Amino acid sequence: MEMPKFEEKYIHAIAMLKNYSKWGILSRTFMLRENSLNIVDLKNGTGKFSNYDKESRDFLISRIYLELFERLCQSIEDLTGIIHSLQGDLSKFQEKIVSPINPQNVLKKLTKEKWNEILRYCDIESLPFDSKDLDLILTVRERNIEVLEKYTQLIEDFINLYWVIYNKLKHGNTLIYGLNQDEVYGESAMFIPAFYNSKEPQKVKELMVTQSIYEKWQNLFDTTIILTGDLVLTNIEYLERLGRPFLIKSTYCYIDECEYEHLKNLEEAYEKETQKYNIKINLEAEISMATINRHIDFYKNFDLGAFIKPSI
Repeated sequence: MEMPKFEEKYIHAIAMLKNYSKWGILSRTFMLRENSLNIVDLKNGTGKFSNYDKESRDFLISRIYLELFERLCQSIEDLTGIIHSLQGDLSKFQEKIVSPINPQNVLKKLTKEKWNEILRYCDIESLPFDSKDLDLILTVRERNIEVLEKYTQLIEDFINLYWVIYNKLKHGNTLIYGLNQDEVYGESAMFIPAFYNSKEPQKVKELMVTQSIYEKWQNLFDTTIILTGDLVLTNIEYLERLGRPFLIKSTYCYIDECEYEHLKNLEEAYEKETQKYNIKINLEAEISMATINRHIDFYKNFDLGAFIKPSI
């Protein structure tokens, strides 16, 4: 397909993928590292938290734990939405990415064939390499997918354990701020409640968090962000190559030095035939004056004395 026709067909997919690559990942990661640094001072009552009592510091620690938990769940929603939307014809990416999906169902339906499609692997039979070269390519691809399958199984297990809590915390339970503390296997643990049963409101699921659990959440979050970003960039490049697939774009498994050098030589040979275009996207939206005025009219109410004034 000629460049103009190809770009026209996939312009929405390119635009949305590039926008997520630039801003989506930043929006998920922003301030989390700062939060993790604050935990040290909160636990010790030092730095800017030196004047806070222990109850207040424990509460703020629980908020930092909860912020990472919520971002991790959001990143899983991002990843599964992107995985779902990268399957099939990428010209349908826009309508698929805005459609609601069940993260667990997306992961359960993943197969090796679907991973091959998402990773944009080329047809092995079309390659002009000998059997030894093809065996190496296939082996690394299979090991890549094995790593991804182990990771997605871990995400499925996380969803099974936590998803009811996540959904309830984002739908009103954030009004319930109480927490219990205890010691679990020698480690201080916090239990953050999530009420989930309207017929039996006394029932509660508790989110247990320790420092080691928090650190494992951080590792899982980092992996999710890295994989999401990698899949997005892979498919942007795939489209900028006018749909030319890859030999092996990224390696998620361990490969030794000999394998690395061998693959590098094979990729150089394969990529000689590749043309790449840097497709630049400017997202613009037409905003009517009626829309602008609706916002302006709302904020006029701010001048009508509708606010409760503090008593102090």
